[in-house]
Amino acid sequence: MAAAAVLSYVRFFGNSGANEETIKSLGMAAVALCYAAIIAMALRDNMFDGLLCIVIPFYPFYYLFTVSGAVMMRALVGALLVSFGYDCALFLQHWSSRAVEEGNTLINRTGR
Repeated sequence: MAAAAVLSYVRFFGNSGANEETIKSLGMAAVALCYAAIIAMALRDNMFDGLLCIVIPFYPFYYLFTVSGAVMMRALVGALLVSFGYDCALFLQHWSSRAVEEGNTLINRTGR
């Protein structure tokens, strides 16, 4: 809980002189690193859950918070998601809309 409070303060209210975009980028990179670590943990625990983590988007978070018993990892990932989850969601929304636009452009080009 304290880590979430500190990270949220730094992300939303902290004027520590650091660039806000740098803080966002580092936070999203930390979330991505934890995502990969959860996949590795799931593969180590159970091959089926590991494969589900690889194939289904956001399943690693479900696995961590419901199936896994890694309490410290839950605390770390929870704190990161409280602080940087919104930034990650905006990034993924922007990335997916660009991918859809590129796909639509490709479909339109081949249809002529």
